[in-house]
Amino acid sequence: MNSIFKTNFFAIIIILILLGLNTYVLIQYVSVNKELKQLKNPSGESVGVPASVVLTEFLDVVLNTRKTTPDDRIKLESDIRQLGDKEIIAEWEAFLASKDTKISQAKVIKIIGLLEDKMTK
Repeated sequence: MNSIFKTNFFAIIIILILLGLNTYVLIQYVSVNKELKQLKNPSGESVGVPASVVLTEFLDVVLNTRKTTPDDRIKLESDIRQLGDKEIIAEWEAFLASKDTKISQAKVIKIIGLLEDKMTK
């Protein structure tokens, strides 16, 4: 009877130690995960669409390297606005408002350059 009690007692102690270690590891995991997210995005702002994706869409939609739909254009505008870069948004609006082909082409080149710059930052 005494040996059964000792065996159960040690089993309970080992289970409690393992539960404690699991709790400790879980707390460390949550802490490190929060730290990692903060390092990935230190400003605390939501991360939107990457500039490389917007550049690819821009080239596809604006330069018509593939057949585009109105939904493609709406998505492109939404993605450009999600970048949150005021200069890119201003150039995009100027591109949309341009009536002259030469001005439109200049705006396209400017937007491509700005998106490339944003990708390298």
